[in-house]
Amino acid sequence: MAAHRIYVCGLLLFNEHAIFLKLEESVEMIVRKQVLGLGLLSLILGCGSPTVSDNPVDVEQTSTPLKTMLEEVAASGELGSTAMTIRDAIEGMRATGDVRAADLIADLDDLEKTGDSKLIKKKAAAMIKKL
Repeated sequence: MAAHRIYVCGLLLFNEHAIFLKLEESVEMIVRKQVLGLGLLSLILGCGSPTVSDNPVDVEQTSTPLKTMLEEVAASGELGSTAMTIRDAIEGMRATGDVRAADLIADLDDLEKTGDSKLIKKKAAAMIKKL
C-alpha cells in the first residue's frame, strides 16, 4: 500500500509539474503573440506622421517663361516647334482667367501663318509688349 501511495503522490507531483510547465508555456506564448502584435502594429502605423511645413514658396509669374520663349523667337525669327509650347503657356494663362490670353492666342495664330522671319520677329516683339 505504501508503494501505491508513493506512486500516486509521484503521479500527482508529476501532473502538477506538467500542468505548471503547460501554464508557463501558455503565458510565454501569450507574451510572444503580444510582442509580435505590437511589432506589426508599429510597422503598420509607423513611427510618426510627416510634418507639413508652412514655409512660403516664391511663385514665378506665368508670363516669365512665355516671355523668355517669345524673346527667343523674336531674336531668331524662327517659330518651329516652340509654337506648341507657347500655345500651352498661353492656354495656362487662359485657365487662370488672364484677359490677355485671347489676344495672345490670336497673335500666335497669325505668327504661325507667317513664313517671313522679319515678320515673325516683329509679331513676337509685339506679343512681348502685351505681357
